[in-house]
Amino acid sequence: MAKQIHQYFENPVREYNAIDRDLQNRLNQEVYNEVNAYSQLLTDQAMEQVWNHLRRRYEELDRLEKSVPDEPSKEDRDYFLKQFFKLTDPSHVSADLQRALQFKKIEKDYAEFIKKMSLGEYGELFKRYRYPAEFFNGIQHGILHSVDNIVHALKSYAESVGRYALTLDSVAKSAKDKAFIKGTASVLGLLVGIPFAGAGVGALMGGSDQSKISDSLDNVFEDWDEYVDHFYGFLQTLEQTYRLAMAALYGGTILRVNDQLNQLNIAFSQMALLSKDYALELNGQERKETEKWLRESVSGIKQLLTKKLWKDAIRISQELYLTVKSQPVAARTEMYGGKSAIYEAHLYYYLSFQEALLEEYQNGHYDSFYTTVKKLYSDMPLTVLDKNIDSNFSKTGDLLFRFIKEALKRDRTEDLLIAHKYLERVGKRWKRDGSYLGETTKDAEAFTDELKAFYLLENFLYIQCGYEIEFQFLDGSLKRRQIRELIKIDEAIGRPDSLTDFLKFQYRSALFHSFKTSLTKNKKWLVAAVLAIGVGTGGFVYGNEIVEKAKGISLFADNSEAETEIVATAPIYLMINTEYANVRSEPSLSSSIVDSVDQSIQLEYLHKEATDSEYRTWLLVKLPDGKDGWISSKITENIAQ
Repeated sequence: MAKQIHQYFENPVREYNAIDRDLQNRLNQEVYNEVNAYSQLLTDQAMEQVWNHLRRRYEELDRLEKSVPDEPSKEDRDYFLKQFFKLTDPSHVSADLQRALQFKKIEKDYAEFIKKMSLGEYGELFKRYRYPAEFFNGIQHGILHSVDNIVHALKSYAESVGRYALTLDSVAKSAKDKAFIKGTASVLGLLVGIPFAGAGVGALMGGSDQSKISDSLDNVFEDWDEYVDHFYGFLQTLEQTYRLAMAALYGGTILRVNDQLNQLNIAFSQMALLSKDYALELNGQERKETEKWLRESVSGIKQLLTKKLWKDAIRISQELYLTVKSQPVAARTEMYGGKSAIYEAHLYYYLSFQEALLEEYQNGHYDSFYTTVKKLYSDMPLTVLDKNIDSNFSKTGDLLFRFIKEALKRDRTEDLLIAHKYLERVGKRWKRDGSYLGETTKDAEAFTDELKAFYLLENFLYIQCGYEIEFQFLDGSLKRRQIRELIKIDEAIGRPDSLTDFLKFQYRSALFHSFKTSLTKNKKWLVAAVLAIGVGTGGFVYGNEIVEKAKGISLFADNSEAETEIVATAPIYLMINTEYANVRSEPSLSSSIVDSVDQSIQLEYLHKEATDSEYRTWLLVKLPDGKDGWISSKITENIAQ
């Protein structure tokens, strides 16, 4: 005979351990950890709500007990007994428990869970696990299966209080005219009045009566202590049964859905239950077969590219990409080399076009080259990293630089925004859905190195062409090594133009920034270098004089304050390296313009920098009229004074 729902809660620890083992064996570690943490979170929240309903009474009792002095007076005993019976009134304690143990949100929260999880891929599977109200009634009954123990203990305490009241009533009646207890009060009504009566009974009765009351009161305290023990034991059991209910309800549903996904060769790969999100991947065998198919397809495309069969390579790589794209789960699944299937398919789709277009350019078919590159950048959905391109193929910068030069030749710099919008489009997808495996690197510096040609383009559009663009992904400045590599691409193409000049300017700027960084890190060695230059150019005639002067600076003097003062008082002036530029009120493109300057204006650097949300570095400067403002570091350079 099948168990009733509530029967599963008779041994909550054993049942929970069984479910936990099942979850651990049938889900991947990351998903198991999430389900386990979510069940515990729901349990903690429920127990916190239970305790919030109950805590006031027990905390007041604790304070009452601690308030009794070591040698209590009659008034202290009177007050204690009055407050004790008031706080432990069985009817009030019972009402607290009834309010605390409702758990009416279980059904509602689970319905919301199913609703949101069903919005994901294959989410209709979750809709199969909606349950009727009777099911949740059974769960609540199971969670509270041990409540009988605490109810019995509370009943025993109530009976003990009743016996105490009857004892006092009996003693009061036997005292005849000395009786002072309200004769018409009911047993429960006596609970507040009794303590006052009990405190003075000893003066009106014999030792036997006093002993009866004392024994009865001891029984009251003993029964209350027993109830408290049952109460805390009940809370511990309640936590175990509630955790079991959450693991069975949510973990069980996820297991059943995962089993059905396995029939489709799919499994959960990641899960975020707070936001009700999850990701799917191909399961083991299906992944192996898909990986084998992908390797064979890529190998065939490589052979076509090696033979320069561009049309066939483009056709087959396009078919491969569209096939993978049509299977979202397969598309995201990690394949060989830590890359997703969609990234690998897109990589060779791009390379097929790139290699064909570079030959078009080499053969002088500039119009078709230009038109097709614009279309390619307009459609590309993923980034392509140079590290993933085989050494016998060209890098992304080779295609991009030729496109830039062709746009400059045609005086169509606005077409270059297509490449920027490609990055913008990818960035929005990353923020919305995340990136595919293979699209990114482990750190920002490596990512800058991979997309340095696109980073250079964004600088060119912003500084040289004056377009107000938002930089995508990348921050900081290109290093001299990276710029040298780009200069080599430009030199290989030939046809010097404004891009060539801009590269040289960027290289000089990188030297300046490197020099400025060195200056900041070690000003003393800069002084030594300047003096060394003076000795070299002035000859030995003035050598001794220079050395004597140097003793008053820092490398030769015991007191280093002199050099510090010289450096601090020497102002640094900047000029812009574009035709015009705006000085703004705040370090942001969205802030108001303080003034516009040209290359004839000298700006005093106020030794303060800031970085905006787009990772732009801004410098605080002073204008000739004394006004302060912020200007982008990308369009400034140091000038001699």
